[in-house]
Amino acid sequence: MSYGSEYLADNAYEIEQSQKRWESLCIEAAVEASKGIWRTKDGRVLKVEEMGVGHIKNCIRMLERNNVPFRAPYVRMFTEELQKRGEQYE
Repeated sequence: MSYGSEYLADNAYEIEQSQKRWESLCIEAAVEASKGIWRTKDGRVLKVEEMGVGHIKNCIRMLERNNVPFRAPYVRMFTEELQKRGEQYE
């Protein structure tokens, strides 16, 4: 058995749990973004409509800089909010 096969066999449960957590994060992101909600690093929940333009643009930059894999719904939410305000993200 190769090292990779052995690793997968020994860690199958952890890999499965990691995959489930990943799927959960993606679903959570889509749901929150569809409701216009942004959750901060410290757990606060903000309505995007109440966020300042600078804050919204900083959030987009952070998502892009950190290459957050489930960023698409949030970037879409933020971009749409900026457009409502006559702003755009450069």
